[in-house]
Amino acid sequence: AQPGEQLAAVTVTERATSEVQRVLVRIRTDGSLVSALTLDEGVVAFERPTWSPTRPGTATVTYRVENTGNTILRGPLTVQLDTAFDRKVPVVFRDEVVLLPDAVIEGTASTAAWPTLTFRPEVRIDVPTVDSRGRESTLVVSDIGEPLTAVPWAQLLAVALVLVGVLAAWVVARAVARRLSGGVTPGDSPLEVIR
Repeated sequence: AQPGEQLAAVTVTERATSEVQRVLVRIRTDGSLVSALTLDEGVVAFERPTWSPTRPGTATVTYRVENTGNTILRGPLTVQLDTAFDRKVPVVFRDEVVLLPDAVIEGTASTAAWPTLTFRPEVRIDVPTVDSRGRESTLVVSDIGEPLTAVPWAQLLAVALVLVGVLAAWVVARAVARRLSGGVTPGDSPLEVIR
């Protein structure tokens, strides 16, 4: 038998009532154990409802995750978006999944998100483990998908308009101040004012 873990069922049928009882059993074959998760398909789509710089868009993640190791992965499943500046945007959280070797979980989920230059889908399962001495720890099994560029054009345009407005106000204020002072404004070189 190959090394790894599998689930089996022990079935008992009571003759008098024909009632069937099943108990799941984890079978582990000695050898090299590998916990691995592969994000076969991690696609992010980003939509802007309007060009309003004050409203977020919608990020939709389509994912297909396969247990490519030989251990049973059991724990909470998290699908999130890694964004610029190391922010994590949660998209999906399931309290507990059981993913057998070669098994697949797939789904699609959406969340409100601001465009932050890049989005990368990340899928992870936090698998609680207990070592031979009884110490508990958590094994994080994860994979990251391809990035999507989402430039915040509306926000950049809003900032540019504000800067142009401030610059225009400064130029007008300086021209008014120069006119009121007879052509000399603070900061002008005295040599340029000589007539």
